[in-house]
Amino acid sequence: MKVIRSTVAVLFIAGLVGAMGSLSHAASSKNKKFDLYSWQKEGEANWCFVLVTSTSTLMDAATAKADKNVVCGHHNLKRLMGQTMPANSTVFWKVNEPEGLVLAPMDVVNDLRRFAPTMEYKIKLPDDVSAR
Repeated sequence: MKVIRSTVAVLFIAGLVGAMGSLSHAASSKNKKFDLYSWQKEGEANWCFVLVTSTSTLMDAATAKADKNVVCGHHNLKRLMGQTMPANSTVFWKVNEPEGLVLAPMDVVNDLRRFAPTMEYKIKLPDDVSAR
């Protein structure tokens, strides 16, 4: 009987520690920063996007297009954002024009700008297009 109580106590404590670990992980995921790249799919009118954890370097086209988070169509991008980004996240839309990673058309940009506050996101555009 003493062994069973000890085992139950150990399992209970392990469960508490595990729950506390997930809470601290959830707290640490707040205010995440992401980079967004976009390009027009070759031979199509559709635009593709990749959303990655923010870095201080620009991504090249080969890396962007091979990433597991590539989606085509901005509605699919909104779905991906909602599934992967916590509230209070900031998205830095980056361009690398020599690589073909450019800003999507302004109607797409503006739709994402309207969507962002509904999910408590902020979208930061490259400096040269912020005023459009």
